[in-house]
Amino acid sequence: MKQNKKLFLNTVSSIVLQIFQVISGFILPVLVIRSFGSTVNGLVSSITQFLAVISFVDMGVNLVIQSSYYKPLVEKNKTRLSILVKAASSYYHKLGIIIAIYCVGLAFIYPILVDSGFGYGFTAALILIMAISSFSQFFFGITYQNLIIADQKGYLLFWVESLIVLSNLVLCYFAISLGASIHVVKAITVGLYLLKPIFQIIYVYKHYKIDKNVPFVKDAIKGKKDGIALHISSVILNYTDPMVLTAFSSLENVSVYSVYIGIVNNINNVIRLIALNGIRPRLGELYAKSEYPKLQKTFSWLEWLYHAACIIIFGTMGMTISPFVSVYTKGITDAEYVQPIFGILLTVAYFFSCIVMPYHCMISAAGHFKQTKNYYAISAILNVAVSILCVRRLGLIGVSIGTIIGMAFQLITILKYACEELVRIKVALSLKQFAVDAVICFCAIAICSFVKNESLDYFEWFFYAITVFVIWSIITVVMNTIFYRTKTVEFINQIIKK
Repeated sequence: MKQNKKLFLNTVSSIVLQIFQVISGFILPVLVIRSFGSTVNGLVSSITQFLAVISFVDMGVNLVIQSSYYKPLVEKNKTRLSILVKAASSYYHKLGIIIAIYCVGLAFIYPILVDSGFGYGFTAALILIMAISSFSQFFFGITYQNLIIADQKGYLLFWVESLIVLSNLVLCYFAISLGASIHVVKAITVGLYLLKPIFQIIYVYKHYKIDKNVPFVKDAIKGKKDGIALHISSVILNYTDPMVLTAFSSLENVSVYSVYIGIVNNINNVIRLIALNGIRPRLGELYAKSEYPKLQKTFSWLEWLYHAACIIIFGTMGMTISPFVSVYTKGITDAEYVQPIFGILLTVAYFFSCIVMPYHCMISAAGHFKQTKNYYAISAILNVAVSILCVRRLGLIGVSIGTIIGMAFQLITILKYACEELVRIKVALSLKQFAVDAVICFCAIAICSFVKNESLDYFEWFFYAITVFVIWSIITVVMNTIFYRTKTVEFINQIIKK
């Protein structure tokens, strides 16, 4: 019951955080544009993109470090936990130095290379202010963040960050209203986000009794190289489509792709966060305890719920994304934004990307990076190769086909490995889930075809989307009641009790 409560709290807090981030992401840029102009907003956005490189610097070692925490947490081995924390801190401190050098170099070179229309000192100071938050996360906080998430207490961090996001929105609004400079506005953001690593350090040393005097063990964390290989493959699989379009197609297609992928990624990020921060720690705990009957039951439930949620969400998105884009881009004629086939294919690709998460979480929770890195590498190669082969003739549809093939290969191989080698259940049980998904899709698409979806405005689109969502939800419940009656009844009873 306690573990179910943690899973529930992690899920809810992840969703709340994403909602706050989306709201903040819509409001703050508009405030900046109206108060400082599009040029300043463009400068801030450009610097943000350059600093986003920092998020890739950990090279996937986060997953490896988190998986190494599960066993000592389960065994309550404080000495081993302290050794791992010390090794992780050393690793991240080295990354922090690299990040600091990068940020200083960016502050020095960027104002020279980019003609922003502002003075050198103005731009350099803005870069350094915005970089402090990213640097502090790596140098001070991320070691403890990984430990808290591994212990299934990520909800504490998500609530703290939600409060920070909300506070940042309110304080920045008042600062802009009072005529503060863009540097002051960004300094407010930095000051608030420094509270997160401070909270993490205090919480870890208070609740986990980390011994600072343990010896430093250089190779305490195994599998870092394999984690790096997996991370590189994941980046290639998920981020090469715009590059392929830029190199082999047109910038108009890149623009169309960016509109669709922006919508898909908002949904994708929420679902992935729930899986990584909610499901993975729970699976890691059970695997570390070698409680296979309990692991099999928990995995079966999580897999079933995840499939039901994904089929409703992505089914709705697949049918509503192009009508939304037609409303969103109404009046723009320099590119053809309404491309229903591309919208559906992209949705299918990212359905595969999300539905693989329970199996990916099982692999990362068990720390089996070395055993599976080839599967991830081949899926990335397939994506790039097929996309390049198809993009010249098929354009956007070509890159979406490449993404589908790459992600489908990853799904098949990762599913088989996770089920047979880690959870120790028959693959046929998981394949049944996909068969039920296919039946749901067939029925929902057939019924939704009778719902009007042309010549919509925002108001009409909203009611169309609600109608489609309700149809997919009802059919999902009905089909799961037919094929998974026991689970459906038990799940509904749990909801009623709570």
